[in-house]
Amino acid sequence: MTTKAWMKSGLILLATALALDASPMEADIVTRPRPVGGIPAVCEHLTYPELALDMGIEGKVILRFRVDEFGNISNIQVIQSGGHLLDEAAMAAVSRTDWIPASHNDQNYSVLFQLPFQFCID
Repeated sequence: MTTKAWMKSGLILLATALALDASPMEADIVTRPRPVGGIPAVCEHLTYPELALDMGIEGKVILRFRVDEFGNISNIQVIQSGGHLLDEAAMAAVSRTDWIPASHNDQNYSVLFQLPFQFCID
């Protein structure tokens, strides 16, 4: 699990991408797609929306998206919404991250992938 923290007015703000729950949706792929630099790379591109902070909005967002055989991201879907602001922040983080495609026997494949994000204000 990787967490990115921000400070605002004495509060510690956390956004987490949970690697343990991240998984491809097709079971026969040997090497899963992964962000270049691992889950911390996704968190580096994650920004807690200022309006969400001001309004005290927290929540869990689960995204499903396709990582194609070239590592491109497409078809991002919100499986569980944390509200529009958090959903958009999670989608932006995934889109800005470079990905390594799934592979099997030195052949790259396009697969669906699911990744959860937890946005918390502590």
